[in-house]
Amino acid sequence: MLKAACHCFDEMVPFALYFISTVVFKAHLLLTGWLSKTIGAHCGTNRQ
Repeated sequence: MLKAACHCFDEMVPFALYFISTVVFKAHLLLTGWLSKTIGAHCGTNRQ
């Protein structure tokens, strides 16, 4: 039973890492885009 659990875990780890890295990457892109829009809009109003 323990051996089967370890085998399942070994298969899940790469998938989990891939899933987490994908989510983090997408979240990072969204956050960066949102920040640049917010800062750009803020700086734009300051310049006018």
